[in-house]
Amino acid sequence: MKLNAVFLVICTSLSAACVPNSQLAERSVTTPVNKQLVGFTNETKVTLHSEIKLARDVQAEFNGFRETGGVYGAMFVTENGRAFSWRSRRFSVEDAMAAAQVDCEAFIQRACVLYATLGPAAEPDGEVLIPDQNRDNWQKAIRETQPGNYIAIATNKAGASGFAWDFGNASDARIAAIETCERDTTARSEESIVRVVSANETAGIYECRIFGTFR
Repeated sequence: MKLNAVFLVICTSLSAACVPNSQLAERSVTTPVNKQLVGFTNETKVTLHSEIKLARDVQAEFNGFRETGGVYGAMFVTENGRAFSWRSRRFSVEDAMAAAQVDCEAFIQRACVLYATLGPAAEPDGEVLIPDQNRDNWQKAIRETQPGNYIAIATNKAGASGFAWDFGNASDARIAAIETCERDTTARSEESIVRVVSANETAGIYECRIFGTFR
C-alpha cells in the first residue's frame, strides 16, 4: 500500500485562500461530468488554521490525522487544546469541517475551533477527486456502465455514500444514488451517545444529496 505524502503548511486565517474548495462546489450537481475526470490522490497537505497549543495526547491524534491521507479532512479542537474531533476521507472539505465541528461540540459540550484541514497537495487540473475508500465502487461503476449511460454519486457529511451506475437517464441514476446513500447512512449511524446523534440530525450531517452525475 502506497503511503501518502503529506505537506504541512501554515494558515492562521479563514480566508478563501486558506480553506480549499471541493471540486464540484461551483457547478450544478445535475450537470453531467465526463467520467474520465474522476480521480484519486496519493499526495495530501495539511493546512493549520490555529496556533492553539495541543495537549500531548491531542498532538498524537493530530499526527494521525496528518497521516490519514485521502481527501478531504478537518480537525477541530477546544480552545485549551485538550479535546478534539477530526473527520477525513470526505467528498469535500466543507463536509469534513461540518462533521468534525458538530461531533466535537456535541461530545465535549463546549465550543470548538478549526485547527487544521486536509486536502490535495496540488490543485487538480479540472479533475474531480473522490475519497480513496470509494475506489472499488467507482471502478465497478466504470466497468459495468455502458457507453452513454449515467453514473451518480450521493453522499452526506457523515461520510456515507451511494453509487448508482448504468442508468439510461440521469434522473433515475440520482434517485438510486440517494437511496443507496440513505441505506449506508442507516448502517453507519449507530452511535452510543444520544446527544451526538441528535446534534448531527439537527445540523443535517446525515442528509444525503447528490455529489455528482457522470457520463
